[in-house]
Amino acid sequence: MSTDETPRELDILEMPLEGLAAYWLSLRKLLGDKVNRKVLARSLPEEAERTSEPFVRHLLDLCCASFDDAQFLTLAQAKRDTVLRDLHLKFDLMRDALLSIAAGENPRQLLVTMMTRFSVPPLTEAKATQLAVDTVKSAQSAIAENKPEQAAGVLGRVDHRDSADRLLVKLLFLAYWARREGRHAIPAFVMAGGRFFKESLSLVVDGFEPPYVKRRVEFQAGEMLEDARRKMDMATQLALALRRELPYEDLYRVAKSYLL
Repeated sequence: MSTDETPRELDILEMPLEGLAAYWLSLRKLLGDKVNRKVLARSLPEEAERTSEPFVRHLLDLCCASFDDAQFLTLAQAKRDTVLRDLHLKFDLMRDALLSIAAGENPRQLLVTMMTRFSVPPLTEAKATQLAVDTVKSAQSAIAENKPEQAAGVLGRVDHRDSADRLLVKLLFLAYWARREGRHAIPAFVMAGGRFFKESLSLVVDGFEPPYVKRRVEFQAGEMLEDARRKMDMATQLALALRRELPYEDLYRVAKSYLL
């Protein structure tokens, strides 16, 4: 499993609302007083290339299109709903894994549970199991060769920015490893990742009971998804204001409408 990661300077889920507002305001300031469609068409595609956050990239692309405002808003909201649905799925997968590890379940049971989250599973149970077992073997080999850093790097990040199929395999690996080595051995493989998973995993490792972990995970996931929705709605309105060539002061008024 490759550990190469694309740099991500923005993350709609974890960055604060104020930070996202500052991004759009700074972009408007950089475009200057003579902003128009030609300036947007020249500058925004370049900005999109430097920005790996999917929803922001989508808004930047829409700003350069010939849609009217109603179509712009419809397409932005469609992307918002798609992103939220994907995040919801990944939170569910992480919750399944955390509760399964906390309860000491057989990893096969976890796999079946995770597969039911998909209308069309992205890979077969046999393929998912093989990938997870191969990763276990890679970690065991690195440990046997006294290469702890190599072992720790077999997963790379473990968070919502993985594709759903990669996340499933990583979570299944953690379940296998916990089954073989104990849950206390898991943190060595989660060197980097999202706040949601790392904080919830620490509860499991520390022995919190599954019902408490479930309540905490579900509450935090709900709050983060609601915050993400609000941030995407604000970004949409800021992008629309930018597209309409409104002055910086008007974009600032938009941002203030979403901030305390």
